[in-house]
Amino acid sequence: MTSKKLVLLLFIFTIVLFKSQSTEEQTKQYYKIALEYDKQPKEAKLKILNLLEVCETKKNFVLAAMIYNKMGHWEMTSNNIDKAIDLFKKGIEVGDQSTDKAGVALNTGFLGYLYLNMKMKNEGEKNIVEAIDMVKNTNGFYDPYVLSMLYTLQGSLKNKSLEERVAINNKVIANFKKLPPYSNKQFNLVGAYQNSGYLALEQKKYDEALKYIKTSASLNTDNIPYFKSGQYLLTSMIYSKKNKMDSVLYFATKAEKYIDQKTGTNDLLLVYGLKKDAYDKLKDTVNRNRYSALEAILNNKVYDSNLSAAGNNLEKSLHREEEQKRSSFIYLLIGGFIFILLITALLVLNWKRRKEVAAFKKFRLDAKNLEDRPTVTVVANTHDVALEDAINADTEKEILNGLAQFENKTQFNEKGITLGKLSTQLNTNVKYLSHVEKKHKADNFNLYINQLRVNHVVKQLEDDECFIKYKISHLSEISGYSSPAAFTRAFSKIIGVIPSTYIKLLSEEKLKKA
Repeated sequence: MTSKKLVLLLFIFTIVLFKSQSTEEQTKQYYKIALEYDKQPKEAKLKILNLLEVCETKKNFVLAAMIYNKMGHWEMTSNNIDKAIDLFKKGIEVGDQSTDKAGVALNTGFLGYLYLNMKMKNEGEKNIVEAIDMVKNTNGFYDPYVLSMLYTLQGSLKNKSLEERVAINNKVIANFKKLPPYSNKQFNLVGAYQNSGYLALEQKKYDEALKYIKTSASLNTDNIPYFKSGQYLLTSMIYSKKNKMDSVLYFATKAEKYIDQKTGTNDLLLVYGLKKDAYDKLKDTVNRNRYSALEAILNNKVYDSNLSAAGNNLEKSLHREEEQKRSSFIYLLIGGFIFILLITALLVLNWKRRKEVAAFKKFRLDAKNLEDRPTVTVVANTHDVALEDAINADTEKEILNGLAQFENKTQFNEKGITLGKLSTQLNTNVKYLSHVEKKHKADNFNLYINQLRVNHVVKQLEDDECFIKYKISHLSEISGYSSPAAFTRAFSKIIGVIPSTYIKLLSEEKLKKA
């Protein structure tokens, strides 16, 4: 037998062997790959795709669903939100083919978590609660793991009290302890005990928090950088509360060494903030100013690239003209023409900028502040209403109360909302609703909805730092628009500038006030 044939036979044998794995072996392989991801992400992604094929071939749909969840989680941590959503939905679809709903529950919960971060509060909480109910009273093999992950997500709900979050985290730890050794039990407990430390810090139980960190660190035998940075950062935060500034600086410096510079911006900001405050209390003005500057630089991501590019091009053009010492009239003419074009570009950009700033300031001035801003910008309607369309005062009041509830519950952000749907919801007819809406709100229903949605987005941009970081596509999605283009058109018509420009100018304003 030739060596080529032998290699081929071995390759085929390996594939057959892999595809003949038992359910338990597939599960062990899954947990192993999940643990490898932090060290070798590319290799882990290839391995898990091979395992997914095996699971789907063997009709191990519950594990296949969990694999889709793991891939979605990886995309989520890389901020590829759209890909993550698609993978979670695929996991639900595949997992639904099994009588064991652990995989469906896990993907449903993570989908809810994403909805929460996209400010879709009702959908997010609903998904997480439904996911827990799917597996809370069952005895499936994966249920302890799934329940632990779902309880972790539930602990992130903003409506949970500190006591509730502590109780939830205790459930997480209890369920993780039930897992078999090969299921990354130790890895998961590292994060759970670290979370216990954060909760103890929030409770002002500083010594207890340090004990949890010690437990978490002792379990982190693989020295995973993400956990190490978190442990050191949390320790620094605790010593800040204990007013031990030398310890704050020591552990903040240790944390900084393990923070991923690409994905750990928030952690890095915490480190700079801790060091700045520590040096301030130690009366070290030089280092205090240094970390204050680093914090400001990291926060300041506003940069006018268009003007910069035009300015750089102009500078290069002039420099090239000076170096070459063009003596030819035609060269001078060309150079002059380019110069004029660049100056014109700068002037146009500057004019556009001033126009945008003026529109932004006008809107902010007219609004005074977001607390005083009405839910919708009322446009007084002076159109005559036909006598036959008149309605009695009680009916009109009832419709107005219904509209008030509609606005307070932010139901205007639902996709596909129409005059007909809203009239059904308010138990009235389209004619009556249209009459009241035109009389008290805006000239037409579309304008009314657009004003509510845009004003809501503006308020969230002002109140929530996370909103400023969202892509326009995400703002469009959570505002109920069919596309980013439709959202941009509505926003520009009402505010006077496009969303991206408004966010940029708002960031600049906040930076000046800081």
